Amino acid sequence: MLRATHVLGILVITFLISAFSLANDKNDAAQQLLAKSFQQADLWTNSPVRLTANVTVPIKGKAEASLKYEVSWAGPDKWRAEWSGAGYSQVIVVRDGMRYTYRNLNETPIVILNFEEALGALSGFDPAGPYSPPLRITGVRPSTTSKKIDGIEVRCVHPEQSSASFCIDPVSFLAIRNSGDGATFNYGDYGTLGQSKYPQSIRITISDSEKEIPQLVTEGKVSVERVAAFPANIFLPGANAHPESFPSCADLEKNVVPPSVDNLNIHPHYPDEARRRAETGTVRLHLKLNSEGKLAASSIARGATPELDKAALEMVSKWTYTPYIRCGKGVETEMLYLIRYSLENW
Repeated sequence: MLRATHVLGILVITFLISAFSLANDKNDAAQQLLAKSFQQADLWTNSPVRLTANVTVPIKGKAEASLKYEVSWAGPDKWRAEWSGAGYSQVIVVRDGMRYTYRNLNETPIVILNFEEALGALSGFDPAGPYSPPLRITGVRPSTTSKKIDGIEVRCVHPEQSSASFCIDPVSFLAIRNSGDGATFNYGDYGTLGQSKYPQSIRITISDSEKEIPQLVTEGKVSVERVAAFPANIFLPGANAHPESFPSCADLEKNVVPPSVDNLNIHPHYPDEARRRAETGTVRLHLKLNSEGKLAASSIARGATPELDKAALEMVSKWTYTPYIRCGKGVETEMLYLIRYSLENW
């Protein structure tokens, strides 16, 4: 006959095993939900494809700005992405293991960074696609929550140690709302291209807290189409384009390491004068890392106050970073980074 203590021990062990199994089941379910959503939004395995977007940016007190975005996709090793309009021009050409970038301005507007992030989030920033750096989902322990968005019951997946969130219709596996870097991406009006489904409408809003009313910053109409072939000359880099290594390899998704900030334990400084004046807000920084992970440039993409913006720039200059590693080689990359200044949590 088992003693009571032995029975209790067995019950505790059984409970722990059951709880562990349940947690694993939930993790697996979250991973599968993400994988199915990413897979059906992946346009980049069925080339050639053209993606076109007409993007509008509301400007307070002025007429809205209009931008055009076009991706000509011949494959992971050969593609072109171009932005034009509102006084801005950007062309990126990838071919023969190189990436060639031309911009008429030194800084990429935040609305462009946000829109590309909204597109990249649909397929989990698949490294074979035009949006990088990739998001590492496998190996993390995501949590899930349920909510209703625009009348649709969704499951929202929150990868561990990430600010990203993916809200997915668990019936159709369509992304309804994703978020990251303080921006929220709302998707709708889905169309079909072969086995892929892609939103034809994207709305991007920003808010600094859950209590703040989201502010519309970008809205885009997207179309995708299969094409027979592209003219060869569109993949020729311009004379003023900046060249850099952009390697590709077998099992690409297993041979990439996203960039990261290494010493987040160094807390950003809260300026005394700003604290005395009770200044708060979110500073959105645009960071450029070189192939060695050195901070090549930093700027304010969307600021809070002059004092807080200055403190944030000083802080990121003191941090160290791990570069974006692709097929064993570091590549240059850009990233948005947020620093939130709050008197309650500082």
